Amino acid sequence: MSTIPADLERKFEQRWAARLARPIPPAPFARPACPRCKAQMMLVSIEPKSLSVDLHMFRCAVCNHALTTFAAHEDPMHSNGRWLQGDLRPPK
Repeated sequence: MSTIPADLERKFEQRWAARLARPIPPAPFARPACPRCKAQMMLVSIEPKSLSVDLHMFRCAVCNHALTTFAAHEDPMHSNGRWLQGDLRPPK
């Protein structure tokens, strides 16, 4: 068995600590402006309504106004194949 030199191990730990310290950015989505006060609204819930439609509920932090919108999405298992450009593969 070989042992790792202490200075090499320290460099490895420092690199991992730096990598783990970086925040992971959230997935972008459209945040509407409040129709009452024009402030940016916050997404508070997502409810599935059908196989390809979700109900998004937004709430304004300034005036507490609620807004619900429908968001369509594509099921990768029933799509036209665009998702095959990535690493996902259909089940066999």
